Amino acid sequence: MISPDREEFRALARGHAVVPVWRELLADLTTPVSLYARCVGDGEGFLLESVDRGETWGRWSFIGRNPSLTLTSHGAGGDLDVSGDLPAGIRTDAGMLAALEDLLAHFRSPAIEDLPPLHGGLMGYLGYDVVREVEHLPDVPPDDRGFPDGIMSVIGEMVAIDHWRQRAVLLVNVVVPELTGDKAADNAALDAAYDEAAFRLDQLASDGARPLDEPLMAPPDPSDEPPEVTSTMGADLYKVAVE
Repeated sequence: MISPDREEFRALARGHAVVPVWRELLADLTTPVSLYARCVGDGEGFLLESVDRGETWGRWSFIGRNPSLTLTSHGAGGDLDVSGDLPAGIRTDAGMLAALEDLLAHFRSPAIEDLPPLHGGLMGYLGYDVVREVEHLPDVPPDDRGFPDGIMSVIGEMVAIDHWRQRAVLLVNVVVPELTGDKAADNAALDAAYDEAAFRLDQLASDGARPLDEPLMAPPDPSDEPPEVTSTMGADLYKVAVE
């Protein structure tokens, strides 16, 4: 059964920018890693494990894929690369922190007690140099890696595994379409968004149940050549840097 029902979804959508739609499945024969391999594979996604006091596995594991929006920063305070649908009013020319402030203000969702502790929001990372958006620091050192300074995504589809109750909560965060005030037209748009979310939940469940193309663990092939390793600096330069 999908929650909320269609009528409740319509009501929630009229007061929020994002509304979660979810269903529950039995998950006593799966693991977070195997589910990630099935649902995300080589695509873009995340796997978060909860741990208590650094020793004991926590109650929840979270797997995400298909973000509705991704922002990438390649320089503190500069323009951001945008992938996905960007809501109006979100600054992308003033750095990552300004954009995150706008996104958190825009993407308000309802508080629903039945959902896992993590079921939406932003996921990603912020590199050290993002601090340059709020602190005046010396010149940026040469970039010899080409990694983004930060990547943040609005969570789209998620699977939350509840190890305590042995269930999986499949969830789609629906970005509410722009409403016009015409009740019939708005209901039609919301129904279409709800039906799409139901389809995506079915697809997520189907992907989570499919067999893996390759085993998660396999013995090493003795015929494989060892990887070639190169250093980014010579031994003498490294010694100077350490001294």
